[in-house]
Amino acid sequence: MRNMQRVMFVVLAVCLFVLPTTAQTTKWTYHADNGAEGLEREEVTIVITQRANGYEVSGEYIMRRSGADSRRCPIRGQYSPNTGRLSARAECPFQSEQIAVSGFKRGNDLQIREPWESVARLEGTKPKPPSGEPTADVSTSILGKWRGTYHNSRGKTGDSSITFQRRNDGKIKGEEDGTPIEEVTVNGNVVSWTYKASSCLTFEGRLTIKEDGKTASGEYKASGCDDPAPYTGTYSDYKKQ
Repeated sequence: MRNMQRVMFVVLAVCLFVLPTTAQTTKWTYHADNGAEGLEREEVTIVITQRANGYEVSGEYIMRRSGADSRRCPIRGQYSPNTGRLSARAECPFQSEQIAVSGFKRGNDLQIREPWESVARLEGTKPKPPSGEPTADVSTSILGKWRGTYHNSRGKTGDSSITFQRRNDGKIKGEEDGTPIEEVTVNGNVVSWTYKASSCLTFEGRLTIKEDGKTASGEYKASGCDDPAPYTGTYSDYKKQ
């Protein structure tokens, strides 16, 4: 009888220890991508798990490099509820170094800063941004082809296209009417770039993305080639294709 009582006491103690831990385990799953298509597309799934002794980060980083044969890397890291900061690494056997995955929590979203800038949505939700904030993540929404009309100070008007893509290192490159753009900077909802149209002619362009993430306008300046009067121009009614 005493042995039976001891067994029951041990079982009860184990249950009391395990049940609170189980009850305190909560998971949040987020999904994001780099905005590219085809073989340039990259995706992350980030899972933040709350346990009795703290938070842990897990998930998967996916590089779609060869069709169905995607490269998948497990994500491991930490999350601080006090600061909202997430810091993790994707361990990819085909990379010489681990890939940094970082960001911070904002409402129902995760603002991803590495390996590229994007917004990771909480699984099962479609949150609306507060009034006055952009409805799209600019660094993601600029990717793709834009078409519109340009006007310059020399009286020339025409149609043009500007394309932005994200490189494997996370930086953005592009082209304007076939001319490569190597230096692209994103600051809020403003995208700026420079490129050489010839050995001596430099173009500086800028687009301001509107809140819908699908329309933009801007301006540019061309200088060089011993031209004492650089000409300027505007980009009007550019639409994402």
